[in-house]
Amino acid sequence: MLPSMDEEPLAAKNHPVVIVFYFLFKVLSYLMYLFGSLFKFNFVITFVLEIVFFSCDFWITKNIAGRFLVGYRWWSAVGENGETTWRFEALQDRSCVKKRASSIFWITLWASTIIWALASIGRLFFFNFNLFFVTITGTIFCGINLIGYLRCSRVDPKKVLTEYTTKLVAAQAAQQVSNQISSLTGADQV
Repeated sequence: MLPSMDEEPLAAKNHPVVIVFYFLFKVLSYLMYLFGSLFKFNFVITFVLEIVFFSCDFWITKNIAGRFLVGYRWWSAVGENGETTWRFEALQDRSCVKKRASSIFWITLWASTIIWALASIGRLFFFNFNLFFVTITGTIFCGINLIGYLRCSRVDPKKVLTEYTTKLVAAQAAQQVSNQISSLTGADQV
């Protein structure tokens, strides 16, 4: 389980190093796409490098930039029964989130998703299926982060805290009732 967002104090600053890395792999993926097709690099090399850049961008956006620039995070967890649960969190104290950093995050996230989607449509329209797979991969990676953070932005931290507290109290009450029933029926005695 991840620690609570509020357990990790974020200094009220723009986090320039985070912003640099947030841009770095987005720019590298765009440059590889543009110059890879312009100079007719080997498609396999282009595709593999794009996947590496997309993966790095996805990870930095999801695990670092979202937390430091906007105070959001999301993840999925697979339970013992194999069921996937999606979690979305928003920082309760929004005073440490800087407006400039937040604007940079959202504009870049929306722009990169739209750029890759338009590139995908263009490649599909011109029947360039090799590069279509590159651009659709970029659209999917950016789109997943966009959807995750849009879901986070709709999370009311007080509601999440209330739901968590309610579940915790219900679990403790159920345990208490179970203990009382066990003591009354003598199930503890062997």
